[in-house]
Amino acid sequence: MAHRDQTARKAWFDSTKSHTVENLKHFIQIDLSNTRRMKQIISQFGWPGQSMVGERGCEAAWLLIQHADHDPPFQKQCFILLERAVENNDAPASLLAYLTDRILVHEGKPQVYGTQLHANLKPFPIEDETHVDERRMKAGLQPLADYLSQIQTTLVNRPSPHEQIMEMKQLLSELPHSPEYEAYVTQIKRLLDMMDNF
Repeated sequence: MAHRDQTARKAWFDSTKSHTVENLKHFIQIDLSNTRRMKQIISQFGWPGQSMVGERGCEAAWLLIQHADHDPPFQKQCFILLERAVENNDAPASLLAYLTDRILVHEGKPQVYGTQLHANLKPFPIEDETHVDERRMKAGLQPLADYLSQIQTTLVNRPSPHEQIMEMKQLLSELPHSPEYEAYVTQIKRLLDMMDNF
């Protein structure tokens, strides 16, 4: 599932060609399918920690939860489980840091670690920004300046995040109405507006 998630995102964000509504439908279906399956796994087994699925499996589970933005209650449920796994040394603190920030930003609150960025690649507001690098170090993350520099480097020769957001918004507006996609589309539109509002 994580491989499918990353393949779809890489194909979408690396492409210099215009996307179609069919491309968007495929993207949405992958997210919805992955989230449905993760709900089944979490319900049956709890958090897939390192002791259960190894380091790569634990990171894959986190990635899929990180991309379940269309289902905030599920992300919060997983946050509690991941937090417990980190306390028990069954998951890296860095994964919890990213999920913490993602949930806070989506709730309109300041983030803690500076992992979530606007379309202009500046971080969303950070609580007590003066000490952000201390918190990042404790969570096993590189300094914020290095993180932002790395992001800038990876986006060279790609369409800008702002251009990608505008294209995604346009495609979402062209997407035929479907009960299956309704909650997803509503949530993603809201998040895209947040990212592009700087």
